[in-house]
Amino acid sequence: MYTLTVKGKLQLEPAKAPGRTMMSIRGGKERNEIVYTSVSMSRLADMLSRELQRMVVDHTKLEGEFDFKLDAPREDSANPLAARQSAAIGQVGLALLSQKGPVEMLIIERAEHPREN
Repeated sequence: MYTLTVKGKLQLEPAKAPGRTMMSIRGGKERNEIVYTSVSMSRLADMLSRELQRMVVDHTKLEGEFDFKLDAPREDSANPLAARQSAAIGQVGLALLSQKGPVEMLIIERAEHPREN
């Protein structure tokens, strides 16, 4: 699991249009600009969880929604996704820290095909 924390000087702007969460990516040859609009830190943690396929827990204690941009390197095999994301969010004063901790899991012990009536 990862924790999303504050590390360094925050460079987040209060959201100009709260309640309208968006993320857009503008691609270049070597870098991507990722633009987040009206994103709360808990929502950012959820977005990162889906992308990294690991639980990300918000430990920032930041309230409200924010607008910010990240400059991220393009995807390649020499630059793992978690390292790219960690470096990118570091630009706005946030950090992704790898940790061990309890994680909720759903275990399906048995599944059956539906029976005819």
